[in-house]
Amino acid sequence: MEDPDSEETRHFVDQLNAISEPFIAQAASRETIRKRLFRGVDKKDLEDTITGVKHSSLSWMRDKSGLFYCKYPDHKTAIDGTSVEKHENHSLYFHRMGTDCKDDVLVYDRRDSSNFMIGGTVTEDGRYLIIDVSRGCDPFNMLYYYDLSTMNGPIGKINPTPLFDKLEAKYE
Repeated sequence: MEDPDSEETRHFVDQLNAISEPFIAQAASRETIRKRLFRGVDKKDLEDTITGVKHSSLSWMRDKSGLFYCKYPDHKTAIDGTSVEKHENHSLYFHRMGTDCKDDVLVYDRRDSSNFMIGGTVTEDGRYLIIDVSRGCDPFNMLYYYDLSTMNGPIGKINPTPLFDKLEAKYE
């Protein structure tokens, strides 16, 4: 386990912040930040842009044909980038590279509680999509998986298999 207070860790965090801080400083608020995609090897910008991403990481398909991300589907941002409305129904989407983000596909949502937070991660071998569901900032979560190799045709709404479907502990 790494020492979070070590000089090496601080240097690593400073390097990451140096990349993101200039971009964030240009945004009127966090809600105006869009996900610009780039190739990791040469950091060349790709033409795809995803808007509306909030409280989400990005997880790529193994073949780089697209990626999973989360957003609030019904959230409207005010003109100045501020909002006083409550964010509800955090949902998992799939973006196919080379397409407009308006065509992104809803993959998984939970309408049984508007406070659920969802995350999706593709496993290193590219076979499974792991879905993490928690209630707001509560420390407990539910965990599901979906076998991506069983998909016939384009990605659409999925019905993942539960691994842990009760909010009793923190699962990873």
